[in-house]
Amino acid sequence: MPLDSLDKPAILREMCCFLASAADVPDRAADIHRVVVEREEVLSTGVGDGLALPHGKCRGLETLEIVAGTTRKPIDFDSMDGGPVRLVVLMVGPPSAAGSQVKALGHLSRTLRDTELLDRLVNAEDAGRFHELIVAAGA
Repeated sequence: MPLDSLDKPAILREMCCFLASAADVPDRAADIHRVVVEREEVLSTGVGDGLALPHGKCRGLETLEIVAGTTRKPIDFDSMDGGPVRLVVLMVGPPSAAGSQVKALGHLSRTLRDTELLDRLVNAEDAGRFHELIVAAGA
């Protein structure tokens, strides 16, 4: 989804609301946001090369949920490489899915290190094309 927000705190809030809505638990949006922000305060999830992988564990979710968004302009995300972020992939699941979450984060991180793929995803014309690209990449 294209993100409307223009800074890291607002992006996290927007993505958490989107994930809560997509997971059909809109009443959990504040809890999802809280756990994601708490995790982000430990260490930025801006992994470099324009990618951020914020995540958290939240009671009340049944399964691991993942949403992705692209920014309108490069955003400072306190990334490990000091560079701005253009693609944000948010992953939140129940505490019981911690192992699956670690595996999924690793897989996404490796797959999205391909800067050509990352560029194509950021510039995808719409959600359908984004989905085609991510599936074709095996993510």
